[in-house]
Amino acid sequence: IFTAGLRPHDKMLNLIKSSKIPMMMVEEDSFSVATKINRMLFKIHAEESQKISKIQFKYAQLLDVEVEKLSNKKLYQFIEEWLDTPYELGGEDKSGIDCSSFSGRLEKDIFGLDIPRSARQQYRASKKINIDDAKQGDLLFFKTGRGVSHVGVYLANGYFVHASTSSGVIISNLNEEYYSNRFISAGRIEN
Repeated sequence: IFTAGLRPHDKMLNLIKSSKIPMMMVEEDSFSVATKINRMLFKIHAEESQKISKIQFKYAQLLDVEVEKLSNKKLYQFIEEWLDTPYELGGEDKSGIDCSSFSGRLEKDIFGLDIPRSARQQYRASKKINIDDAKQGDLLFFKTGRGVSHVGVYLANGYFVHASTSSGVIISNLNEEYYSNRFISAGRIEN
């Protein structure tokens, strides 16, 4: 807490003034104030860590990766909110959504990218990459009908999130036979 140049009491006052720590603590001695501040900061940190780690832990288990590798908390919160949303061709909201609308919304809300509406247009707009180079947020394209007809968003370890016609918004793995047989390419949208 203490930094060079200021007396400990002055440093405490600066810390108190720059935070939401009650001013009644100013009257107490520096050690007592420092102890209370540390407790408050620890409590805030512990509460925040607990909220975040539940989602990180859930998806780390699901994706079979280390919790620390799931640093994009906003992405996994987004997925959590959309998971199990039903599929609807042409749908664009939580009452029903299709694959390209879901990937477009995720890319916009999480990565700030505006991408075309259809899977075919998203395929054309993306830079094709090797699946071994795919990173979180890259698009995965599939041939489930004629040409490029399905899109998902890569997460980690072969897993991707997408709006499936049969199950709605789910997480699947490229190693599943259905998807491995229909996989076309990975693509990256660049600003």
